[in-house]
Amino acid sequence: MNTSKSTKSFTGTSQRGDLAEALAHAIKQAIDSSQIADVLVTWTIEKISGKSGGFPGWRELSVTIAAKT
Repeated sequence: MNTSKSTKSFTGTSQRGDLAEALAHAIKQAIDSSQIADVLVTWTIEKISGKSGGFPGWRELSVTIAAKT
């Protein structure tokens, strides 16, 4: 039986500049990628980036996580 877990990257974005919202989106993507109904996702933040200001008033924030499912 193979119990090794693969690590994959997932990115979540908030158009309101909300870190918690962006992180929640990334974690949801990791959970949704699993075929297991009651999956446990272990994750670490790899990158946080964003856009602020400018003519359109950017407030975009993205979080990329490395997750094991």
